[in-house]
Formats: sequence, structure tokens, C-alpha cells
Amino acid sequence: MRIHRSYLMNLQELTRIEPAEKDSHLALLRSGTRIPLSQSGYAKLKEVLGI
Repeated sequence: MRIHRSYLMNLQELTRIEPAEKDSHLALLRSGTRIPLSQSGYAKLKEVLGI
């Protein structure tokens, strides 16, 4: 799934979503990698996960 202009993410690798700065979030993966979420990517991810 595209979560940012520069990043694609495998949803099975997602462990949690963390708030970063004002109006921004990070996706934390199983490997410990943190990927920034765009605002539209965050909205799509919430829709897909049902949160």
C-alpha cells in the first residue's frame, strides 16, 4: 500500500502507528523501521484497517 509519495508498505509488516509531530504519524514495522505517513496515506491506512 502506498502510504507516502516515497514509500510503499506491506501491511503485514505493520506493528503500530505512532504520532510524530503535529498532524503527522509514523508507521512502525516489525523490523523496527519507522516510515513517515503522508496525511492522505494515513487516511487510507485508517480506512483499510478500519480504525
